[in-house]
Amino acid sequence: MDSIFSSVFDLARKELNKPLSVVVVGQTGTGKSSLLNSLFNAGFQTSDIAPCTKEVQEVAAFNDKGEKIIFYDMPGIGESTDADSHYLSLYADRLAVADIVLWTVHCDSRSVVFDMASLGKILSTFESNITKAQIIRKLTIVLTKADTLYTPAWIYVIDGDSGYFAPSKQINDIFYRKEEYFQYCFYEPFADLLKTKIDLKEQLLINSNDLDFYYEGSHLFYKGFLSKSRLETLVNRYPSLTPTFNSIYEDFRVITVSAKFRFNLTLLLKLILRKMSGDAAFRFGKYLQDGRLGKMPFKDIKEFGNIIVFDRHTENVLYNLSDFMI
Repeated sequence: MDSIFSSVFDLARKELNKPLSVVVVGQTGTGKSSLLNSLFNAGFQTSDIAPCTKEVQEVAAFNDKGEKIIFYDMPGIGESTDADSHYLSLYADRLAVADIVLWTVHCDSRSVVFDMASLGKILSTFESNITKAQIIRKLTIVLTKADTLYTPAWIYVIDGDSGYFAPSKQINDIFYRKEEYFQYCFYEPFADLLKTKIDLKEQLLINSNDLDFYYEGSHLFYKGFLSKSRLETLVNRYPSLTPTFNSIYEDFRVITVSAKFRFNLTLLLKLILRKMSGDAAFRFGKYLQDGRLGKMPFKDIKEFGNIIVFDRHTENVLYNLSDFMI
């Protein structure tokens, strides 16, 4: 009996000490390596001309106790048919064991046909719907290279010798629509696989005839994913359940980022950590405490053109670089 307990204890300890893994996938040129470099100074090679990642690259990030998260930068798909066949096999193997999956899409893209076909092929390698649902839940869709949307202007909020980028209202509206569109495209085909159990106390507050919910035995579930617009509707209908619906939305939200502008990197890290277990999120929360993650030195923005510089202390526009564009 002692040997059984000892074996169980050893397995539990190994599982607890196992490094967490985050896999970054997507088409060639979506900035997977640049994203990881911006988040963790990973030092991955990048190029604006040709794809640099031909094999799986690995980088480890550590907290103060030496505990590790492993990030896997996967080769980009879409380079060639032969390469894709090999890469998609790698994707399937890695996604099955990963804790978190970031699927990158170029922010300026209007088509998800190739990405959806690739995701479908990956999921088709798994027979169990439970496994497919687990992989879908691991996914966070990341719209990269938001800085390529230069019209209208971005805003640079200066604070001393550094600052942070924020989209103008017009750009933010574009992000809103794009995030809704890509969320629908990626998750709607698999909505039947997705369900979220509602806490027993909260079941009493929900109209059982509401089409967003269904019962399995005595348990109430929310079916599918939550879009921003649907989130607003449910929050208005059940205001006391706002935290619950926000949590369901965060599980399947799409986030727009820019490695170049360091935009939304902190929010992306929050999404990564919240998909981990509570213990893991606590252990690796130190990455969110780095105030530099979303900031960029003022001297570094001189290479950018269509930027409005705003002083947060005086609440004045210092100058508008877009006025000087040729």
